[in-house]
Amino acid sequence: MQFDGQKQVANQYQPPHSPSPTKGKSNKTLVILILVLVGGFFLICCGGLGGLTYFGVDIVSSEVENQVRNHPMIKAEIGEIKSFDMSLTKSAHIREDDVFVFDVQGTKGDGEVTAKIFTNSEGMEEIIRASLKTSTGKTMSLIP
Repeated sequence: MQFDGQKQVANQYQPPHSPSPTKGKSNKTLVILILVLVGGFFLICCGGLGGLTYFGVDIVSSEVENQVRNHPMIKAEIGEIKSFDMSLTKSAHIREDDVFVFDVQGTKGDGEVTAKIFTNSEGMEEIIRASLKTSTGKTMSLIP
């Protein structure tokens, strides 16, 4: 009988069963899934916002470029415009509302067009005033 008691005592001290591997794996998969969903949502929101901003800046740049493209001062100092892009960094440093800086490159030279603009009732950008600063430092008024 004593042998049976030792057998029972030996059985009482067996190590506890380890958790099933599928339960830990399931939690890990759930955490990864949540991280992927949150990351994807973040990328879609930020990417969408960035895309809309780029699209809006491009539209404004095109409308302002079309209004100054044939100005005699632009033709004389810059030539035919090759690129006309809004500089968000330079525009942010101007303290006046609705004033933007555009980097312009042409066949004769480069410069910056600074323009105060507003959106008219038809949704088009109109220039209130604009000036050109060439890469040589010469500044001239384009629109009063």
